[in-house]
Amino acid sequence: NGQVENHTSRPLGGNDITEKIRDRLHLDWDACEAMKLDSEPSFGSIETPYRQVDPKQMVRRCVEEGVEPIAEEVGKIIEFQFKIKPSNVVPTVVLTGGVAHHPELLRALERRIGFPIEVWNPTTNFAILDRSVNREAVTRHSLGLGVAMGLALDDSQFSMR
Repeated sequence: NGQVENHTSRPLGGNDITEKIRDRLHLDWDACEAMKLDSEPSFGSIETPYRQVDPKQMVRRCVEEGVEPIAEEVGKIIEFQFKIKPSNVVPTVVLTGGVAHHPELLRALERRIGFPIEVWNPTTNFAILDRSVNREAVTRHSLGLGVAMGLALDDSQFSMR
């Protein structure tokens, strides 16, 4: 029906995955963040203190592992919704935030939870008339606005029904 039945914000996802990559590859945060967000990395193998690794495989493994806590949390929310109102149907899980930038993670999460995932970009219908505005930057940072809105809703008495 197009209405939000439940919303929640959880501080997990993208940063946890970047931290896993950093722990395994021993690179700085910015390099690991770039590797996580680049679905087609163009770099070769990386020498770690222990062995040569294929960064693409390592990032994929970290993404797969990073899906698990997100999937567990989504599963708890869906289970709670069924308990309070057994007739609730979950047609789609809507995700926003930095983790929503990663197509491989979205596919893995969708497989894991068994529900379709839709990425919500709160600026989709924005008209940017000022040509000096960096549209790519707006797009890149727009999913963070969804997180801010979710945190504001969590902190208020506002009901989205």
